[in-house]
Amino acid sequence: MFVEIQNIKIYYERQGNGVPIILVHGHGESTYIWRYNLKGLAEKFSVYALDLKGFGESEKPLKSDYSILAMSELILQFMDKLQIKNAILACHSFAGKIGISAIISHPDRFLGLILLGSAVGKFDIWSAFAMMKHKKIGRMALKKYNYEIAEKTLKRLHHTSYKITEEDIEKFLKVKEGNVNLIQDRFQFRSEAGAI
Repeated sequence: MFVEIQNIKIYYERQGNGVPIILVHGHGESTYIWRYNLKGLAEKFSVYALDLKGFGESEKPLKSDYSILAMSELILQFMDKLQIKNAILACHSFAGKIGISAIISHPDRFLGLILLGSAVGKFDIWSAFAMMKHKKIGRMALKKYNYEIAEKTLKRLHHTSYKITEEDIEKFLKVKEGNVNLIQDRFQFRSEAGAI
């Protein structure tokens, strides 16, 4: 499903009934990371998993604000659009900073915060990807990140009881390819604007 926020189509999935819980993916991820959590959580909660602006199936506008503050505001606007008064926020990886920002700015809107392997501290994810603005370096990095490396990475990230599927690897590589394109576009725009 899609909802329009600030003239941007935001993709989300919804299951279950009960107290709302919003699942927010990290950088380089999408709603796909929650695929095995949705059904179980839906037994007790109204579960919402969204693709942040610029990720997964959501639109990826070039001239847009991708800061922590802007992303936390997107979460609040998502709640407003879907008439979610209060929710539990579950944030993975980089989204932890987004969740913390949202709760600090509007504590009355949240019933709790779950941080899963979350990033905290002072840093901006985009500065870590500055080298990707160069077309050759970005493309070279993507070519090096092939099927075999993706499979090894996913196996290291998952418990041995989980069998990595071809779909997992293909989704992982698709997200990475989309992110390289997006990062290059963003940094080209930032460079032209004098931000880098």
